[in-house]
Amino acid sequence: MATLTVTDTSVDGGGAAMTLTAAASGGDDFANDGNTVFIVTNSGASVTVTFNSVVNSNYGKDDNVAESVGTETRIFGPFNTTRYGTSVGVTYSDHTNLTVNPFSLPSATLTL
Repeated sequence: MATLTVTDTSVDGGGAAMTLTAAASGGDDFANDGNTVFIVTNSGASVTVTFNSVVNSNYGKDDNVAESVGTETRIFGPFNTTRYGTSVGVTYSDHTNLTVNPFSLPSATLTL
């Protein structure tokens, strides 16, 4: 499993180009602060992308999220740190035509 670096998209971080990298055959993981999203672009046949939770749901069930991604770009997240932890593992049914990367979302603060 490859560890991906989260790209800082905040204004303080200088903004960021949305650069994606090839998905790893054994899956990837990335740091999660609760404001992290994961972008997947698929240029081939439909694949399943699975995000691994670290705790069961309130009903005692495995809370992994598995989503089908066709020939498209999808954005997943943000990921709750209680459910997914501070490091999220992601696996792919086929990584061949996937490019991926995690991005941090700026925290929104409203001042009245």
